Amino acid sequence: MTQESMTGRELLRTIRPYWWPYRRQLAAGFVFLILASSLTMVQPWIVKLAIDDLKSGELTRRIGVYAASMIAITALACACRYGMRHKIIGTSRRFEHDLRRRVFEHIQILPKSYFDTVPSGDIMSRLTNDILRVRMVLGPTCMQLGNAVVSLTFALMVMFSIDVELTLISLAPLPLMPIVFYRMGRKIRLHSEKVQEQMADITSCAQENITGIRVVKAYNLEPIESRKFDALSVAYVKRNLELIRYQGLFTPLVVLLSGISTACLLFFCGWWVISDRISLGSMVAFIEYLIILSWPLLAIGWVVGLIQQASAAMVRIQAILNEPVRIGMIAEAGIVSEQSAMDLDGDIEFNQVSFRYHSHQPCVLDDVSFVVRKGETVALIGSSGAGKTTLLSLLTRSYDPTGGSIRINGRNLVMIPEYSVRQSVGIMPQMPVLFSRTILSNLAFGQVDNSPVTIDEAVQIAHIDRDLNEFPDRLETRLGERGVNLSGGQKQRLTLARVLLRNTPILLLDDPFASVDIATEEAILSKLTAFNAPRTLLIVSHRINTAKRADRIIVLDKGRIIEEGTHDELVRNRGYYQALCRKQALLDELDALA
Repeated sequence: MTQESMTGRELLRTIRPYWWPYRRQLAAGFVFLILASSLTMVQPWIVKLAIDDLKSGELTRRIGVYAASMIAITALACACRYGMRHKIIGTSRRFEHDLRRRVFEHIQILPKSYFDTVPSGDIMSRLTNDILRVRMVLGPTCMQLGNAVVSLTFALMVMFSIDVELTLISLAPLPLMPIVFYRMGRKIRLHSEKVQEQMADITSCAQENITGIRVVKAYNLEPIESRKFDALSVAYVKRNLELIRYQGLFTPLVVLLSGISTACLLFFCGWWVISDRISLGSMVAFIEYLIILSWPLLAIGWVVGLIQQASAAMVRIQAILNEPVRIGMIAEAGIVSEQSAMDLDGDIEFNQVSFRYHSHQPCVLDDVSFVVRKGETVALIGSSGAGKTTLLSLLTRSYDPTGGSIRINGRNLVMIPEYSVRQSVGIMPQMPVLFSRTILSNLAFGQVDNSPVTIDEAVQIAHIDRDLNEFPDRLETRLGERGVNLSGGQKQRLTLARVLLRNTPILLLDDPFASVDIATEEAILSKLTAFNAPRTLLIVSHRINTAKRADRIIVLDKGRIIEEGTHDELVRNRGYYQALCRKQALLDELDALA
């Protein structure tokens, strides 16, 4: 749904799949609602009978009956209201859970490109605040609207039964209400959208600052960031005040119109009681029913505001749910089964592959063609921005080529579901990603069942076993956010151990030794060579020491392959690779002299 807002009917139709499974509970809740509201409407009628009996002198004999009736009706109404809230509000909480789970599950399978442009704070705002606003429609909104409809219906029926003309006179000012509701509703919806957008900006700002608090402190930017957050908060307050300005008009307008109705009623009703047209008890009951009518009218105003806010929120939620996903689309077409895609362990072939992140941007990869044989180790070398990381991202189907094709085992990669590809292709990203859990949980994250690789083996190959022994709780040590209590090298080695535990036939390592010293790198490479014997390995590196151990080296520059061969062949070519070797040798000599 691409419109900026939706009507109440469209909102109910959109959320129907989420509340329909609970229709029986909702129906039971509305039965309790009707009973509770109806019983409440009976109370003024008992007062009418009591007053009329007082005038006729019959109250002495019946006062006990009236008192007992009031107590019984009140108790029964309270019990029904409890049942009403238990069913309707309880169902709305289950609805909230289902909708939030549905949105979160959809977020999990969105393509990586979606998260390249949408701030995580905005997503979090939709997943929390917006869903809460939608939940209010199915819970308090439905309950209050149901109460209002039953109360209005019952009260009007009784009022018309007492005196039709008096009822029409007392209700004369109320037709103005729909006009007020319509105009106010449009304003509330517009300002609700602005409030929710501003809340998303605040959430994004807070999330980015908390995540990057160490950088903020390192650059002494605390005052600047505080002022930025304060400006967003002030704007949020202003937008809320604009919203409240219109929401706040509902109650005074309803009270004003109700007061006019009451004044008309008192004027005419007083004369009619004097002339014995109606009884005093009927007058009192009439006034009570008119007062009771004020609350449903107030509730309708409140409900209108909530529906407008929920409509704006649901549009933002639908924007996520309508984002297209690729997982399962090809599999459902029957082109390749998920089971047959699990054994991607053969040759990898890039055939004139091109890729650009956006249509208006230049190619990151341009006409790239090469073949990696099964079990071969290939190193990717090149300057920053040459396209090395992008090339690995294409192999995991984080993105698909914009030109050419990639084949594994002779199968076109875009014809294989992403889930199946990632079951056979393990990647260690350039930036280590760790979670606020124990080291053991981080290592086992994504580990497949019956994997022949044990945690002890993985940490030994990644050369992090000695570091673990220095932690008091070893594998049970809890990490801070993004592994803040680990060094850069420890993060990288822990991430390497995690991908080794997946035991995939194809391994992609993106600059795995950037934060590791030469001696540790040598130790890891010597163990990794033996571990990787049956596997295909593509490794991105800026170090010659890593590249020269590969069976073959591919040199990228500006998205194109400029050199390819073994270490000795490329050194003899006197090209980019040889220049890089000489530069690193010179740097090593300078380090030795220092």
